[in-house]
Amino acid sequence: MGQSSSAHRAISDSRVVKTKYGKVLGRRFEFEGKQVDAFQGVPYASPPLGELRFKRPEPPASWDGVKETKAFAARGIQKDAFFFEKTSEDNLYLNVFTPAWSPCTTSGFAVLVFIHGGGFVSDSTVKYGDVGICEHLCTKDVVVVTAQYRLGYLGFFTTGDECCPGNLALWDQTFALKWIKENIAYFNGDPDNVTVMGQSAGGASVDLLSISPYSRDLFHRVIPMGGNASCSWALHNDMVEECRKFAEKNGVKDTRDSKKVAARHRFVAYCFGLDVFISVSEMRKEAPAKPMMIGCCSSEGLILCKFGDTVRYMVSASSILLDLVSRPSFQLLGDKFTNIGVQTAVLETLEANNAPVYFYSFDYFNPKSWGPLSLRWPFKDATHCTELAYIFAVGIIWNFEFNDTDKRMLELTTRMWTNFAKYGEKIGDLLSKWPNSSPETPDGVPFHFIKRVSAHISTPLKNFQLNIFSC
Repeated sequence: MGQSSSAHRAISDSRVVKTKYGKVLGRRFEFEGKQVDAFQGVPYASPPLGELRFKRPEPPASWDGVKETKAFAARGIQKDAFFFEKTSEDNLYLNVFTPAWSPCTTSGFAVLVFIHGGGFVSDSTVKYGDVGICEHLCTKDVVVVTAQYRLGYLGFFTTGDECCPGNLALWDQTFALKWIKENIAYFNGDPDNVTVMGQSAGGASVDLLSISPYSRDLFHRVIPMGGNASCSWALHNDMVEECRKFAEKNGVKDTRDSKKVAARHRFVAYCFGLDVFISVSEMRKEAPAKPMMIGCCSSEGLILCKFGDTVRYMVSASSILLDLVSRPSFQLLGDKFTNIGVQTAVLETLEANNAPVYFYSFDYFNPKSWGPLSLRWPFKDATHCTELAYIFAVGIIWNFEFNDTDKRMLELTTRMWTNFAKYGEKIGDLLSKWPNSSPETPDGVPFHFIKRVSAHISTPLKNFQLNIFSC
């Protein structure tokens, strides 16, 4: 699994923070004189067990005394091919990493929230570490929050009525954002300066959160990475029918009885997208303008070499396509998997409102970052998830030693992301030459090309690329 690139250990306990529900105590780290406090395993909702299974989240119970929050909570129930840590249905916890020094402004530090990916069926906050966040993000004057949510059928099963209302994972994420709104000031965070980022399925989630009337007012900027609500795999046409079929397949004879269906399914990890009732493009038109930074990696489709069986459902790709080894073939798969959705999201957002949109392509990679998992790949390139190592300072899929070039890219990427969180459309000095996209751009949408510890504006992506899979 991914681990921190640093061997730092906590130097002491953190300060005690009093939240709305009780006091918490974490750990304190120090990096070149800068101290950062880490609070891990903080409950933001009641355990979704018993009568609360398949229900929307409810507030956590208050506690007396001081709760120790020094370790990650258990991962949600899931099926994962690589990571085998303890799992539990009781997984609605978040982690807060915050500078120990006082902010320069009375409003507090900018807040950067991360929603993990995993195809809606796997992953957790554990994989993204703690020390790397403290050392490379928090030391740049931001508070970072990572949050878990229910996965698979626990997060998306629905009967279409009040028994199992559906989209519980999104309600979990929304509840975490409400907790942040109410409590982040206690950690010196600014509740009026919150940026939410997510990758892959997490990218689709944060994009939907930014346009949903239930969550869009809880934060102010959004960073969908390697996935968004416009990707073909993000939404499901008829989740109720799929769930009824699944119930029948697993022994529920009368699927008209929602209570029997819900009682039968304790957990299952299977890949289903989100169920929404109006189009994403229409939701974008109704949503208030939010600055957006959005992008993907240069060869998103390359990951299908290893995870073809897992993502074939998502991209409807044939086995013949998955067996092709040419770079253009994988570019085509990447277009279907992510790239077209990214471009669609950019153009729909620009057409819907005047919010600044910053479009990037992450092309830097270290061939060692995927270890033996890349042996089946016909070529090496930045692919799905590659950018995460340079945001969290961890090997996301495979442990690898950061070389000097990796470390410089880590500094560049974390500076870009934290600048966006702090300044929004102003971006900051580092990205002062990065133009936001415009619907009036005649040749397409300009994007930021991030490669080999440099970043520059590249030739716009042409709009005709969007038409390849439209039929």
